[in-house]
Amino acid sequence: MVLVDTSVWIDLLRSNDTTAVRRLRQLLDLGVVFVAPVIVQELLQGASSERNLQILRDRFIVLPRPRGRQSTMGLSCYTMTGISTGWLKSSQG
Repeated sequence: MVLVDTSVWIDLLRSNDTTAVRRLRQLLDLGVVFVAPVIVQELLQGASSERNLQILRDRFIVLPRPRGRQSTMGLSCYTMTGISTGWLKSSQG
């Protein structure tokens, strides 16, 4: 499973054609992306209208959530049984 950085989701939502966005699309097609609640919250806070907020909720509610403990420093480390966990981060930020 792959945890994707907020910056990559933002690029995807803005239709920016970056290497990370292209890779994210591949990973979504493979069904290996999960999203942390804090990332969903960051994306929802950026909604420009009530309609866009609902669209974002509908899109992100279907993605799997990680299971595990969150560290005290705000960095998350999750273990998915039998599946390696990776990160996808935008190279622009």
